[in-house]
Amino acid sequence: MNCQHNHTFIGIDISKNAFDYADSIAMKPKRCTYDEDGVNHAVEQFTLLAPKLIVMEATGGLERRLAHRLMKEGFDVVVANPRYIRSFAVGMKQLAKTDKLDAKIITKYAKTAELEPDTLPTPYEIRLQALVTRRLQLVEMRTAESNRMARTEDVEMCQSVQDMLDMIDKQISGIEASMKKIMEKAEGVRERVALLKSMKGVGPVTSGVLVTMLPELGRVNGKEIAKLVGVAPINNESGESWKKMRTLGGRKRVRTALYMAALSAIRWNSAIRIFYERLRAAGKSKMTALVASMRKMLTILNAMIKHNQPWRDTVNP
Repeated sequence: MNCQHNHTFIGIDISKNAFDYADSIAMKPKRCTYDEDGVNHAVEQFTLLAPKLIVMEATGGLERRLAHRLMKEGFDVVVANPRYIRSFAVGMKQLAKTDKLDAKIITKYAKTAELEPDTLPTPYEIRLQALVTRRLQLVEMRTAESNRMARTEDVEMCQSVQDMLDMIDKQISGIEASMKKIMEKAEGVRERVALLKSMKGVGPVTSGVLVTMLPELGRVNGKEIAKLVGVAPINNESGESWKKMRTLGGRKRVRTALYMAALSAIRWNSAIRIFYERLRAAGKSKMTALVASMRKMLTILNAMIKHNQPWRDTVNP
């Protein structure tokens, strides 16, 4: 649906059972039930409004069903980082939070920010995203159970924790096998995964996370992709005060996967290792050098996807 002639914007605030939306003309929030009837009604209303862009917050996956339906109907849709919207709200002196107020502030954000529409994922990408998300959940559960094991002395309780760990490991193995099938066979996914894995240090899990949880990869520049993930240094300077540059926000699960990949790359990837060691020799802390290496890897991976070029060992570190 090409609505570039229209200057109407729609903002949507989503909860489990309902969603509120407002358009930039009336700015009067309306509510729909988050079920088939409610979504169908919203599609009818949005078709009449013919918006230039529809924006909704990322809400732990709740937004996907509506976002995908609207994309299929031809609307330009952006699933925005809630941190950015909240910062925008604070800047607009909108401190109160209700579903209707949130819908209005998202609408204002949609109209003000310069946003590129998201792309509709393929069925394979949707399936892979579900698998990656579940694997990450299970890894978090395994970490929690391992921590319990370390604090448990009772033999029976230790066995209970071990049984749970065994079950989690079995499920993770099954999910990884399903991920592998998709990443090897699904057109579109297969090619991007192959490009990402050509960089030493980037394995199938990291590739799966990047493909499914960072769809902007290859579509934006290096600075923007680093900011999205949360590995871009943010200046904190004001008047005579000055603080060290630091990273802020971003997608935690993508950052975690990239962190593990960087640890591997520092060991096995000569370009990243040289880059890391150069920073350490310059007096940077281990964590500062590691985050810089993560950022370096991400910007290179972004360029690889953008230009459809595999990793080359001759890349200048």
